[in-house]
Amino acid sequence: MVTIIEDESDNVPLVHSLQELTTESTRASAAPPLEYPNVSRIVRAGPKLGADGKPHYLIDDIPDNEKQRLIRESGLLKKYAKDKSHGTGSDHGSDVEDELQELQEEYDRASDIPLWMDAIIYTVGLAAVYGLFEALVNQQYSVEVTVTEVIQRMAKVAPALYAIVYGTLRFRKTRVVNLVML
Repeated sequence: MVTIIEDESDNVPLVHSLQELTTESTRASAAPPLEYPNVSRIVRAGPKLGADGKPHYLIDDIPDNEKQRLIRESGLLKKYAKDKSHGTGSDHGSDVEDELQELQEEYDRASDIPLWMDAIIYTVGLAAVYGLFEALVNQQYSVEVTVTEVIQRMAKVAPALYAIVYGTLRFRKTRVVNLVML
């Protein structure tokens, strides 16, 4: 039987006899005492290691002739051979690049917005980000700044941003601009 008493010094309820509690519960349930796990039987997470100490994966369980049969039935080798005979096998990456370049040129020709208007759209967005950063820095250093001051500073920076944006849009396909903007 468990009795709870109150210690007068700290006013904290305490279990009178923990020994009684454990002996009563073991007699009532007749369960074997808990065993501590054997540390040598704990297996760490990771791949199974073979006899040679190398990882053993599920694909290793499939025999080589079965792997070959699965590859033949899937038709991958036939498709690759057909692509290679048309000149798109190993140099497939260059064909994709050519196709992407053609699509980009078609997009450039079909663009309805002139280049100078496109540069204005980008400049407005960049000037807004500049104004936001200007306001945040002033807020960080506890300098009071009005909205008109921020807009004036954005207006001062906008022509330089426009020149940079227009130059990069106009000459974006040249190697020099690509290297500078890297």
